[in-house]
Amino acid sequence: MTVLTTGTCTIQATQAGNTNYAAAAPVNQSFTVTPASQSVAFGLPSTTATVVYGQNGSFTTSNSSATAGGLFFPGAVAVDSSGNVYVSDTGNSRLLMYPPGSTTATRVYGRMAASPRPTAPPPLPVSVIPAVSPIDGSGNLWVADALNNRVLMYPSGSTTATLVLGQSSFTANSIGTTNNTLRSPNSVATDSSGNLWVADTNNNRVLMWQNASSLSSGAAANLVFGQSSFTTRLSATPPAPTN
Repeated sequence: MTVLTTGTCTIQATQAGNTNYAAAAPVNQSFTVTPASQSVAFGLPSTTATVVYGQNGSFTTSNSSATAGGLFFPGAVAVDSSGNVYVSDTGNSRLLMYPPGSTTATRVYGRMAASPRPTAPPPLPVSVIPAVSPIDGSGNLWVADALNNRVLMYPSGSTTATLVLGQSSFTANSIGTTNNTLRSPNSVATDSSGNLWVADTNNNRVLMWQNASSLSSGAAANLVFGQSSFTTRLSATPPAPTN
């Protein structure tokens, strides 16, 4: 029953008889519907942090370190489908992975160990400004290594990169404006088709590599956005302000 308005409502119940039972007397029940104020409360998320990374569990310190529990100028965060947290630890030239429920990193990318802080890990200071993408459909981790003008791919579970885009090898870090070079890429993303999208920041463009994980190092991008060709890096002129 749906009540649509205020007033008196009467409900009548009847029970017909049969060869075994006599019919029951009708029963009437009336009640009055009156206006009433009501409110609906929606639960709001808390604005108080409950977990802190990089400060060994303390919310009141701001130390920098190159340990498994420390960070120095973190720049990006991503979470994979298993709940692992990836943090771009920019000042330490590394990327850390924290397993679910832990604020101590158990995996480090771009460095031979979680500490101490080296000046130039061989062969290059990997991931100086690593912008993290979500893990792709095959579990590969993609990192934009801006100061080395390249993008690295780490296979699932490995901290050794097996594919480099933007450079012809892992020991090169030159800049360029072609279909297979980069200039300070700062962000990467993957899609459900396995394509890799790279924000090639200082070339004023976005590049796309199709089925990226199957490519060889130094492979050429398939598409360019923001430029008319792979060899231009023009910047748009902002519109003049209006009064």
